[in-house]
Amino acid sequence: MSVRLFTQQEIVNLASELKARTYVKDLIIYSRAYQKDRLLTMQFKKESFLRSPEQVEETIDRLLWYCFQANQLAFALQYPDAKNETQIADWNEEIKPDISHRKTIDILSDIKNLRYNLYTNNGNCFLGQDWHDLLDRVIDALKDEIVRLFEQLQQNRSVAFS
Repeated sequence: MSVRLFTQQEIVNLASELKARTYVKDLIIYSRAYQKDRLLTMQFKKESFLRSPEQVEETIDRLLWYCFQANQLAFALQYPDAKNETQIADWNEEIKPDISHRKTIDILSDIKNLRYNLYTNNGNCFLGQDWHDLLDRVIDALKDEIVRLFEQLQQNRSVAFS
């Protein structure tokens, strides 16, 4: 098993693509990671528990930031001589997505690849369980969307040939 190192730009691109999908945002609201994050925000910032689109998008950003950090750590442990390749992400630096509107299957492939690359050879993973569960739910939602699109295509074809 080798660990592929994701760049910060790739992570920003994935976050942008996920934020563009309503069904991903909808599942975020009910995730344990989002609920915990909102409770901490309420406690420290004295905000209400309102569910705004911005908060959901921040949770997507946070999920992928945690994945990025876990990927960096797994790579650094797997390849200790390649220290110069890992990055310290400055999330205050604004990086614009450089792609948009990719096919769901391509996004699913990248997210699954990222998930695989959170682990070292001996099975260590540095992503918290709540965030890992949320990542798995995002993967499932993308798979469900692909099935839905395929079924819709099949239905349209059968209507066209009727």
